[in-house]
Formats: sequence, structure tokens, C-alpha cells
Amino acid sequence: MVRWNVCHALSNLFLNETSKLQDTDCVEAPSVFSILLLLLRDYSNFKIRIQAAAALAAPPTILAFETHMIGCKTCRCSPCFCV
Repeated sequence: MVRWNVCHALSNLFLNETSKLQDTDCVEAPSVFSILLLLLRDYSNFKIRIQAAAALAAPPTILAFETHMIGCKTCRCSPCFCV
């Protein structure tokens, strides 16, 4: 239940225009994207995976992804799954 609530809360943060999470200079955003991507890819509960996908779909523009998910220097994956 906690993971579902976290995904739901992050989705609301992305939708909140006063939140710094969607800004290009937000230092927490790469961690948030990585956590949501890991939940989407690896978690066994489909309700969690659906909510993680909904949170990833919440940012209003692609700019939120472009600045934080350019590509990984460790494994060269884009988006990066290395946490």
C-alpha cells in the first residue's frame, strides 16, 4: 500500500505547477524518475506498476524527461535503470 501511495503522491507533485519537481534544475527529479521506472519494470504487483506508469505520464511536458533522462554513462541505457 505504501508504494501505491508514493506513486500517487508523486503523480500529484508532477501535476502541481508550484512544485519544483518538474523544473529543469531540480536535483531530486532524476531519483524520482529512476524509482518510478524501477517500480514500473520490476515490481510484481500490477496496481503498483499501473500507478507508476500514471505518475510517469503526469508531467505536462516532455521537458521534464529530456533534462533528467538523457542517458546513462554507466550502462548507456536511456532512460537509465541504474540506481
